[in-house]
Amino acid sequence: MDFVPFYSRYKDIAIKETRTIKITASGLGIPHGEYMLLENYCSDASCDCRKVMINVVTVNPPRQILATIGYGWESLEFYTKWMHGDKDVAKMITGAYLEPGGIQSEYAQHFLEVFKASLTDEYVTTLKKHYKMFKNYGRKNYGHKKKRIGY
Repeated sequence: MDFVPFYSRYKDIAIKETRTIKITASGLGIPHGEYMLLENYCSDASCDCRKVMINVVTVNPPRQILATIGYGWESLEFYTKWMHGDKDVAKMITGAYLEPGGIQSEYAQHFLEVFKASLTDEYVTTLKKHYKMFKNYGRKNYGHKKKRIGY
């Protein structure tokens, strides 16, 4: 499954709605600065994984990915069924986690904690909306029912 940046399909919306975090406090284990939370969604039209991969990227050049965070907003039961009964993997992808195989820096665990703290209902609603938009990208209704990605 390939994950593709949201901005590759919806640049104008991504410019307006991409979240950033600004670290000004000491003691968080992260260098002071501003970081973008770039959303990536699964490009497989038949997949309904209901998750996002977030790249934490420095705003100022040279842009670097400092963490890759996965976030699955559905229940453990949903992911257990989606994973054909594999409860261990389902537990891992329910909620926020560091994405295995993703780019991780020495600050990744700290960014994960900041990300978890930023998960407001409004932000989760935005992620779900972007997921639905991404999954429905380019679909046309030719007299057939559109496949809807639901949650």
